[in-house]
Formats: sequence, structure tokens, C-alpha cells
Amino acid sequence: MSESISLYVHIPFCKQKCKYCDFLSGASTAETRSSYVDALVKEIKEKAALYGHPSVKTVFFGGGTPTALHVSQLERICQVIREEFSLLPEAEWSMECNPGLVDTEGFRRFLDAGINRLSIGLQSTDDGELATLGRIHDYETFLTCYEDARKAGFQNINVDLMMAIPGQHLKSFQESLRKVILLCPEHISVYSLMIEEGTPFYALYEEDVRKREKTGEASGQLCSEDEERQMYHVAEAMLQEAGYQRYEISNYAKPGRECKHNMVYWKRGYYLGVGLGAASMMWPAKEEDRQDWKEVRFHRTLDLKEYLEGDYTARELEYLLEEERMAEFAFLGLRCKEGISPKTFELCFQKEIHQVYGRQITKLMEEDLLEESEGRIKLTEKGTDLANIVFAEFL
Repeated sequence: MSESISLYVHIPFCKQKCKYCDFLSGASTAETRSSYVDALVKEIKEKAALYGHPSVKTVFFGGGTPTALHVSQLERICQVIREEFSLLPEAEWSMECNPGLVDTEGFRRFLDAGINRLSIGLQSTDDGELATLGRIHDYETFLTCYEDARKAGFQNINVDLMMAIPGQHLKSFQESLRKVILLCPEHISVYSLMIEEGTPFYALYEEDVRKREKTGEASGQLCSEDEERQMYHVAEAMLQEAGYQRYEISNYAKPGRECKHNMVYWKRGYYLGVGLGAASMMWPAKEEDRQDWKEVRFHRTLDLKEYLEGDYTARELEYLLEEERMAEFAFLGLRCKEGISPKTFELCFQKEIHQVYGRQITKLMEEDLLEESEGRIKLTEKGTDLANIVFAEFL
């Protein structure tokens, strides 16, 4: 295959797990981190060879907290990626970073290693809200981190903000957004807190979560669905006024600063995940399977002991039927503000989108959830508020 791919590198370690987090991550020892890097390097070499050392257009270090590793360990991983894959000259290298773990010199070394985009997990500028979330930093620590990254030379930074934090109201959210806008990051992500089963937050707020799901009204420390929607609309208005454009439901960027890696997910490009539990969507590795299947989805083991022992086998291989690929084209593409192109759909599947989804599209347009203009099908403002209802129509 000659198509370029994206590479996701999972680092499953954190200094302290946040109360709301349901990602595959946790605390670790120095010995475990060292063994993990050894295993990861071996897997990168093995998988690069398996897929013929493909060209790579984006690299994304996620977690967990990638910067829980020592700078030298991250440099080693970057080096083996360069050796095993053909990196496009304009490749985007993103790394998630939590405040308080890296200084200016560390950021300089990241730049030298090839990292050219940072994503800093702020979540809120209110120290009380940060404590509620179980974050290990305060706002001042974030400011130091941001300033150090700029001093080091980073010119492409994303800042994460969160809505619907327990106890948060519209005014405090606006203040967080105002402070972040003044820093002029190139990209801002604004997303709602999801309280997932199995997290400390779910144990704390289970009753309130259930009440809010039934009524949509505020319950205990949780804001109402209406107030959460207000936060979303206020965010879009404030960010647009500041020169940011929403290009996906939760993501805003200055012109030309959209996250290329995330666009690969929403546009259904190929991506290879390496590291504990990392998910992939690739072409079949065996040539004889490529005649029948274009895409296969899988993930690595979720067991750290197995991974450290060298188990890099693909788990839960899912060969995607055409119906599944068409559905994903629709609901993932509709996450983007530009929507989906009927022409591109026809090129991909040799079918007209209205022949396949005409009933759903007509129904959603009648309900003012979708619109069709300038050759594209997009969410309306109402459809953006009720996006999950729209997406469900294509499943």
C-alpha cells in the first residue's frame, strides 16, 4: 500500500489519575516506565516492518500523560519512529502534556526530537474546579507551562477546556475561556465532562447523573442540560469573535491550525496505534485478505504485564463491511462543520448517498437537524445541539 498513515503512540502512565478519567492509564514506577519504553520500541519496529514501513503524515502521543516519561525516553521513541517510518516533511507531531511536568529545556528537547505541536490539558482556570476534577496542577502552574513552551519555540499549541464540571456555572466557564483566549493559543478544544461508570466521579455523582438523564434539569452539583448548551453557544460566540473557527463539534482553531491527526479519525483515514490498548484502523496485513477487505479495526492487549512480555498481537479484529464503512463516513464526517460530500461518498462506495440514506437525510432535514448547501450535507445549529440523535440515525 502506498497511502500514508497516521501513528498513535499510547503512554499509559499518569502521576495521579483524575477522578473523571476512564482512559487506560495509571501510576507507575521508574522500572515499569523503562520496561514499557523497551517494549514500545520493539513493537514500533515490528509493526513498521509488518506494514512495509509506510509513510506517516501525523504522529500523536496520547495517554495517560506522555510527559510522565523522562524526556530522554520520549526522544528515544521519536528516534525509532524516524528510523522505521518514512515521515512526510510536513508531518504534524502532537504530544499531550499536563502542566508541571516539563520545563523550558525539556520543551526545547521535544522540538529537537520532532514534536511540533503541544496539547496542554488545562480544563479550567478556576483552582477550585481543578481540585474538584482531581487535577494535580493549579492555574499558575499551567501558565508557567504555557510560557515555558512558548520560550522553547513552540508555535502550535492546543489548550483543553472542560464544560459541565460539578459546581461550574456559566460565569466561571466564561472566565476560563476569556483567560485562555488572551493567551492566543493556536487551537482550543472545548468539551463536556462525561461521567463514566467505573470512575470515582460516577461513585460520587451517580444519583445526580441518573436524575439529570431523566429530566435534563440540574441535580446536586451538576448543571442542567440547558446551561451546558448555553456554555457551548457562548464558547462558539467568544471564540469566533477572537478569530477561532469551529471545525468540529468540540474543536476550534486559528486559520490553518486544525489538528491534522484528529481529522484523520473524522475523515476515516488509516491509523496505526502502538502501545498498551492502542486502537488501529488499517488495511489487512496479509496480502491475500486485501482482495476481500479494505479495512480492519483492532487494538493491542489491555494487560500491562502481557504487553511488557512482548505480546503485540492484534485483539478483536473487526473486518469492516461496506455498510459499516458507509455509516462511519456519515456520522464521523458530520462531526466536522464542513459536513460530508455526496460526491466523495459516491467515489468511495460507487453509490449515491441519497440512495443509501435518503430516508434518514430527508427526515433530519424536515426536523431542521441537517441542511444541504453548496454540495455538502451539514449539521444545523439545532443539529449540533442534538448531534447524538443525528448520528444514531446512521447506525
